[in-house]
Order: sequence, then structure tokens, then C-alpha cells
Amino acid sequence: MNSPVEILRSFFCHIKSLDTRICIRIFRWRGNVGGSTFMIFVSRFGDGYVYLAVGIAVLIFDFSTAVRLFPAAAITFPLTLIGQKTLKITTRRPRPSDAIPEIRHRVKPPDRFSFPSGHTASAFALARLLSAFYPVSSIPCYAFASLVGISRVHNGVHYPGDVIAGCILGMLMPRIGFLIFP
Repeated sequence: MNSPVEILRSFFCHIKSLDTRICIRIFRWRGNVGGSTFMIFVSRFGDGYVYLAVGIAVLIFDFSTAVRLFPAAAITFPLTLIGQKTLKITTRRPRPSDAIPEIRHRVKPPDRFSFPSGHTASAFALARLLSAFYPVSSIPCYAFASLVGISRVHNGVHYPGDVIAGCILGMLMPRIGFLIFP
């Protein structure tokens, strides 16, 4: 009979193997001729410039919402950054392009470590913030955030598990922002 530690180790080994296999499949997906170019473009949207543009648009076109949204965002985004950086330094998971010979990164990784996806965390944090103030935007915002996450795997800089962790992190941090600034 296996000990609980051996069972747990086997379980995590299986999850890691599944994560790697799915990562390779997504990386290999080409779609049409512009598929990879589109995924690179989407991935770059997660760099943060879009968030600034969205903030400026809200400020210009809906000042009363900006007054309520900005304080929550001012808590959410730094907490998301601190959370993802802390997890990256703690886990030190190598990027797929560094660990899997058949994967190369299509975009330049912002740092050495993979877990969790900071781009995905920020995209989901933005989606959560915007959908709280503009419920009609929920589906497009979460679709965009999901696309950012998938693009990070397709571009060889993250595993699917990194994206899932980024999604969870990005969904949790706005809750703290809303607790402080309801």
C-alpha cells in the first residue's frame, strides 16, 4: 500500500505531465496563416498598455465610474503584481521554452519564471474590475482575458497550469480592492 505522501507525489507528477502535454499541443496549434501572428498580438495586449488606455477612456467618458473604479484598481493591480512575483520567486518554475526542447518562445518572456502567468492575472483582474462596474462588458472582458491566457501558452512562455493560477489570482485580487473601496 502506498503512503499518502507517495500518492500525493504521484498525483502531482501526473498533473505536471498533463500540463506539459497540453502545453505542447497548444504550442503546436497553427490555425490559419495569421494564427500565430494574432496570438502574438493578443499576448502583447496583456503587457499593460491596454489597461492604461481603458483607464483613460473610463476617465474621459464616465468620470463618475472612474472615481469609484480607480481606487479599487489602485489596490488590485499592485496586489496582483506582488502576488504573482512572490509566487514566481517561490516556485521558480522554468518556462516551457526553457524546459521542453520542442518549444521556443514566440514572444520575449518578461522574466525567468513561469508560475503563475502575470499577463493572465492582470487580464482577469481588469475583467473582474470592469465587469463589476459595467456588467454588460462581462462576456467580452472575460473572453479577452481568456484569450490572453491561451496566447501565453501558444507563444511558449507559460504552461496551462500557470494560466489557471493567473486566472485565480486575477479573480481574487479585485475582491480585496472592493473590500477596501466598496
